Amino acid sequence: MLMKAREDAEAEVARQIAPVFKKQFKRLERFLRRSNLRKRIEKMGIPEVLLPEDMSSISREGMAILKVGVFFKQDDAPTSNEEEWEKWKEELTLALLLALTLAINTIGVVENRIMTSRGRDELTFDAEALILAYQLRTGERIDAAALVTMAAVERIIANWFISEDEFSDLITSLRRYFNDTRVDTLSRTLIGDLHAQMIIQQMTSYGLDTWYWDHKGEDIPCTNPITMLGVTYNGCKELNGKTFRLGDPMPPHAAHPNCHCLPTPEGF
Repeated sequence: MLMKAREDAEAEVARQIAPVFKKQFKRLERFLRRSNLRKRIEKMGIPEVLLPEDMSSISREGMAILKVGVFFKQDDAPTSNEEEWEKWKEELTLALLLALTLAINTIGVVENRIMTSRGRDELTFDAEALILAYQLRTGERIDAAALVTMAAVERIIANWFISEDEFSDLITSLRRYFNDTRVDTLSRTLIGDLHAQMIIQQMTSYGLDTWYWDHKGEDIPCTNPITMLGVTYNGCKELNGKTFRLGDPMPPHAAHPNCHCLPTPEGF
């Protein structure tokens, strides 16, 4: 019942943000297709303030990134492409906040149903407070996905600029930052982290201080190395069932993107 609620929450987030990603990719592709992209980037002059004192210290890749950065700031369109990216960041952040609020409500209903059936008091899950607490706990910002995407786009274009790859190769490389796989990964990871934040609220409210790593019946838990409190484990598979205390790093943030694991409090 709980995992079904979580899956529904993930699907809601994906449904809300997928169109935002797709629309921006179309804008980006249309912008890049105008005339010869390599020539447009090549002619970009880099302001002196951005250049290092020792020009020999900057690599070819570094110079390309500077040129691409200027390229995005000096578009001849009425609204600069940089402003368009800022608008997209705001649009994506708003879509995420709306979707995550709905998702917290969806999971909260099920969590309260389970807890009250076990004699616990019903809790109020304040979405705004939980989202803020998640950001403070993990150091991750809600607009991080947009910022990562923006930086990745500049890096990919810069690498393409100094290569001999075709324009179609560039588009293929960029598309993976906007496709359904990226949307699903982002949705699953955010929901997992916010669900963990809800569990922290439960533990605090119910006076519980220990939890165990729970892979929630995932068929093939990961075996990639994960370090927890100075100890390296063979992924979620070895961590499953290990006990930790409230305040210790929690999955999925302590594990990896797309992680299905959750901290399950002892004493429930």
